[in-house]
Amino acid sequence: MKKREPFPTAAFWGELRMAPHRLLGLDYDGTLAPFRVRRMEAVPLEGVPKLVEGLSLLPETTVAVVSGRPVDEILLLLGGFPGFIAGSHGFELRSPDGTVETCPPSPRQAGGLIRARETAVQMGYGERLETKIASVALHTRGTSPEKARDMERHLYGAWTRIGRRFRLSCRHFNGGVEIRAEGRDKGTVLRRILSFLPARTLPVYIGDDDTDEDAFRALRDDGFGIRVGPPDAGTAARAFLADAAAVKGFLEEWIGMMKEGD
Repeated sequence: MKKREPFPTAAFWGELRMAPHRLLGLDYDGTLAPFRVRRMEAVPLEGVPKLVEGLSLLPETTVAVVSGRPVDEILLLLGGFPGFIAGSHGFELRSPDGTVETCPPSPRQAGGLIRARETAVQMGYGERLETKIASVALHTRGTSPEKARDMERHLYGAWTRIGRRFRLSCRHFNGGVEIRAEGRDKGTVLRRILSFLPARTLPVYIGDDDTDEDAFRALRDDGFGIRVGPPDAGTAARAFLADAAAVKGFLEEWIGMMKEGD
């Protein structure tokens, strides 16, 4: 699977049906749930939690929600979910049996994250910060576009300088900027999930953000990446869905196609 194409195609559904096992990875914000200024108000579209649960109950199908949010937030927002949940960009991984695997930053990286947070507080951004297991994020959603750009530009520069010293990377995301420990991302955690699954599992991943590009690149040779948003975005994904509503329609179609094949 290498060439991007109109989506979904009959060839895609055919390949999906023929796969001995399937992994469906789903970003949360902007994919299962529309963005909101107040982060904990970003709930899935009506019916989406039941669709995700229904997909996870299909034969030879594994579902994983992969998000920058912590695992506990995903559980709260999505409800009881019987699949994998990768939180904090892969630094947390909750298995279907409820066990949670964490990968804390090294002492050097932890020290750099403390320095990064202190720097942001000194710049007056303390109320907009979110601290996670291996990252610190500045959220700018709800401010004017011009103010958001200025905040992100200034902090990105400061955090990038810190990152060089402490093995941290600074990335933009939809609605802010984040500095996080290197070593894990959405691509590496998808590969970790695949290690638990049968050989020749076909992975499909849907996401809307630059952080999801790590997953698209990880699956480029043996899987299928789908970017949520306009089709002119530069991406390693093979296909596009317009928005969270289109993702919901795709999930409904997936269930329908699999049931037709029974």
